[in-house]
Amino acid sequence: MKNAASLFEAKSLAKFVRLFFSLRQSIQKPNVMRKIQLLQIVLIFITLALTACQGTDVLDDPIVAPKIQLDKNQAILRVNEETTVKAKYFDEYGVEKTVPFIWASTQPQNVTVNQDGKITALKAGSAQVFPQYQNFIGPAVDVNVVATDNAIAKVIISSSKSNLNLNEQINLTITAQNINGQTVTGIKTEWFSENASILKVNANGEVTALANGIAGIHAKIDGVKSNSIDFTVGSNSLNGTFVSAGGYKAVGTVILKNINNEVILELGSDFETSFALGTFVYLANSTNGSVVRSTGLDLGEIRANGAKSFNVSMAKANVTLTDYKYVVILCKPASVSFGFAELK
Repeated sequence: MKNAASLFEAKSLAKFVRLFFSLRQSIQKPNVMRKIQLLQIVLIFITLALTACQGTDVLDDPIVAPKIQLDKNQAILRVNEETTVKAKYFDEYGVEKTVPFIWASTQPQNVTVNQDGKITALKAGSAQVFPQYQNFIGPAVDVNVVATDNAIAKVIISSSKSNLNLNEQINLTITAQNINGQTVTGIKTEWFSENASILKVNANGEVTALANGIAGIHAKIDGVKSNSIDFTVGSNSLNGTFVSAGGYKAVGTVILKNINNEVILELGSDFETSFALGTFVYLANSTNGSVVRSTGLDLGEIRANGAKSFNVSMAKANVTLTDYKYVVILCKPASVSFGFAELK
């Protein structure tokens, strides 16, 4: 798409330049000839303008958030052992690029990492190791270093479900393993809520849902951190009905829901909209077309009415049901909203 658009613009510009110099050479020609050439130039500019507004956006707009992908998210090492983490960078167009990562450790007294991603365990303890490219920080690798093979190397918590009603209570289970995967007993167990206004957890691992929202729970045994479990409290879906805008059409229903810890947007079978080349579905916190295009989340282009489904979690990592207030149908090239639905 980018190459085709660039080629079209280059050819049009070249034609304009030829006509411009031709016009200079024809100053002495009859007025009729000059008027014809001027008309040709004007028509080229009109064609360029109309193509930019009506075609699928020829600008190189980002289609996904840049991301760094690691080949592991956890490492368990004995003192003086080493392991290497490999990282890949994907730009805002989803294209993998070779970039110079800067690696860092949160606890360099326990774990060090060089600029090739090689991790070295110095002493018993834990740390997080993460890569950075420019201002973009990637996901972390949780590193646990054990002094002996029987020390706690891994803590695992689990739950029978991840959706809770208000005031509902649920008990979590917890186990500790050594570096060989055998179950071991620790001395001190601690539980943590990552948002105490939504979830409360007591010393026995009993979770209580206090308010609507999403929050995580994790634990530590003898200072070794567990995995985190995200819980959705209250409704696990939001609904909306489209309202047409600006003299265009957008009608029907939409639902945003959490399925197996992924956020999915579904347009109903009753969905209908106006169409122009370049009609896109966005999640946003505004209904203003320009703001939607610049700050909203682009879920993709649509070319037909009726039921459709979009995986929001694939477009934005760690997205939640409450991150966006509106679903907007946008003519992307012109930044014009055809209509919107408020999610409730």
